Amino acid sequence: MRRRSILWLVLLFTLGSLGFAFFAPIAFYQFKEGVRERWDFYRLGVHSFRQGEASGLTRSECPRGSAGCSCWILIHGAGDQAQTWKRMLLTEKDAGFSSGLSFFALNLGDRSPRETAQALVEFKRSARADECTRWSILANSRGGWVASWMLLLEPQSFRAAVLLSPAGFTAQNRPEPLFTDPTADTLQEFLNRAYAKPHPLPRHVLEAAATRIRQSIEARRGAPAIPSHERLDAQDFSSVTTDVTLIWGDRDRILPPSDADFFKKAFARSKGKFGFFSPTECGHLAHKECPETVWKAIQTLERARR
Repeated sequence: MRRRSILWLVLLFTLGSLGFAFFAPIAFYQFKEGVRERWDFYRLGVHSFRQGEASGLTRSECPRGSAGCSCWILIHGAGDQAQTWKRMLLTEKDAGFSSGLSFFALNLGDRSPRETAQALVEFKRSARADECTRWSILANSRGGWVASWMLLLEPQSFRAAVLLSPAGFTAQNRPEPLFTDPTADTLQEFLNRAYAKPHPLPRHVLEAAATRIRQSIEARRGAPAIPSHERLDAQDFSSVTTDVTLIWGDRDRILPPSDADFFKKAFARSKGKFGFFSPTECGHLAHKECPETVWKAIQTLERARR
């Protein structure tokens, strides 16, 4: 009887060891990254929030109840989420996130760019109205399309906007395999083109992200296509008073740097100041790959209108 018990224990230990050897690398990677992220969020005061239909991540270096805060709405691209701004949110104070700034990185739904812009304008009107005396926008890719509509809807309400490789013009409407067949492979291929210096991600991370993108696409199935009149080609930016900085990585292979010409011409008609940066060795996700350039633009715009 005792011998049989020992054999069972040996068998269970062997099976457990094999299972640990197989799953431990994934579990440990997820655990380590999760603990590090939660600690950084806690240390720097980044937390999740929900306000009406809006949700996302926020960080404020404005004393609670104080007036004169400079608040930024952060808008992600297609298939992404508020988490994409993590590197910006976790910037140390001496590296850019100075006193008097508040960031709201929002998770966007499945509305059209104009409808999303209208929802974000409503969010701006209700979020910390007593503290946020100045509002600005930081947006990437399709988020830049949304941001452009926010400026068209409220041409005198935003102090500044930083657009990172924005979309929105008809000529930019190129088919993207990731959004027609989201798999781990098409996601990795997208990332290879999005980054100037791409690096492979663990397979389980790619598969989880591809599943999320697929679910988002399926949720939109049957929804009307974006109306042609929402594209920016025929829009008039002449009444926009916002100072706009356009940043386009020289190694962007999702939306090529030549697409910047559409936005240069559009904002040439606006009343605000316009600036353009094309950082070297930087791809489509400038906020992740060359955040120092993005922070430089933010700090320049912050100083310009104090």
